[in-house]
Amino acid sequence: MPRGEIVRYEESWFLAIIQEAAQRAGIKDVWFAEHIARGIVIYLRERFSQTSIGIEELFEKISQTLHVVGFPQIARELEPSAPPATMSLDSLAAQAGNGFELSFFQLLSEALRDARDRGSVQVHCAGLSSAVSRICQTKRWGRRCDQLRDEILTFVSNELTVRETTGKFSAIVS
Repeated sequence: MPRGEIVRYEESWFLAIIQEAAQRAGIKDVWFAEHIARGIVIYLRERFSQTSIGIEELFEKISQTLHVVGFPQIARELEPSAPPATMSLDSLAAQAGNGFELSFFQLLSEALRDARDRGSVQVHCAGLSSAVSRICQTKRWGRRCDQLRDEILTFVSNELTVRETTGKFSAIVS
């Protein structure tokens, strides 16, 4: 990553970037993409001699693979990008402190901005329920928890709208 962060590459991400490149190349039937994505993961896990690989080198390997298996038009359409970022909403809530909603929302805004600045086009925000319980300081889910959960979902949606410049930045909240 640009600032030296280390992330784990997921097969689903490889599948998505191959499918997107195929779409840009005008190829609609991508039955092979899942096999290529799985092959890349196996290669990196079992055959790649280094302990880490940069984005540019990774995309070069994906391009080479697509050329070898007969899809140079897809290889030409690959657009190097950072893998999806993952953030723990519960960790942000713990960092903010129990009951400190404003601090939580500020930390969440900063985390989303940071993910975007790193080049991520998708953010997975995990631990919504536990973050809500922590902020509300309750073990039993109630009306206040429903309200805060909805506020967080709305906040993330609004932050994405504000931060979106290319139409490619999205979030999954769970």
